Amino acid sequence: MSRTNTIVGKAGKRRPADLPSPFPVDLSLLSAGALKKHLLSRYQLTAPIDCRYFARGLNDTYEVTAGRRRFYLRVYRHKRQSLKTIQAEIDLLEFLAAHGLRAALALKDRRGEAMHLIQAPEGPRPAVIFAAAPGEYIAAPEYDQCAQLGAL
Repeated sequence: MSRTNTIVGKAGKRRPADLPSPFPVDLSLLSAGALKKHLLSRYQLTAPIDCRYFARGLNDTYEVTAGRRRFYLRVYRHKRQSLKTIQAEIDLLEFLAAHGLRAALALKDRRGEAMHLIQAPEGPRPAVIFAAAPGEYIAAPEYDQCAQLGAL
């Protein structure tokens, strides 16, 4: 169902606009400020807290700083990946860390949950906040570095 909006004409009188409202959305960009409030309500984070949009790819990523720590909030696209697949990613990172490998672990909220849903205009989008990966970023790894990673 569509609603009729109104627009203001030249004489200052309102008249109906032929625009459906709301317009369907396939992919929204969530407000970093609203996400910051959401994170504060769910997680025990150290102040000061900042949240800023970082990158769009298969997911939307937001950089979150809390005190001296850095995290990355990954907001998955609506219906792009199953909750089971996302949980498997979280479980794999925990498995790697438990076996001595450095991994960017998911932060658990006050209820002990790592994944939650955010209601976006296009529908629910899963979200997970990960600790920043330990170590250094290597833009162009050398052959032996790639071999070391492959040996893991």
